[in-house]
Amino acid sequence: MTEKPVPGQGMADWIMPDWPAPAPVKAFVTTRSGGFSAGAYHSLNLGVRCGDDPLAVARNRSLVCQHLPAAPVWLDQVHGSGVLDLIGRGSNDIPDRRFDALVSDGGQVAVVL
Repeated sequence: MTEKPVPGQGMADWIMPDWPAPAPVKAFVTTRSGGFSAGAYHSLNLGVRCGDDPLAVARNRSLVCQHLPAAPVWLDQVHGSGVLDLIGRGSNDIPDRRFDALVSDGGQVAVVL
C-alpha cells in the first residue's frame, strides 16, 4: 500500500455527468486513479468484497467522502432491479445493502454503488 494517493490523479479524472438533472442533484463517477490500493486493485478501489486490503479500501473511501455533501450510503451493486426504500428510516437501519438504487425522503443523501 502506498502512503499517499497517486499524485496528479484522482478527482481530476473522475467523470462529471453533463445532464438535465434538477440543480440540487449532483453526481460523479470515480476512476481507478488517485487511491491507496496496490497490486491488482491499484489504485482507487472502493470495493470491500474483492479481496483488497481493508485498510486501503477504507482510506480510498475516506478520500471519496471528502467530496460528498453527507456521509454516504454504500450499496452492494448486484445488477438487479431492487430499490432500497429509506423512506421513514435512517441509513443505519439497513440490514441488506444489495441494491442498485435508493429512494429517500431524508433530504440530502449521498449514495455510492
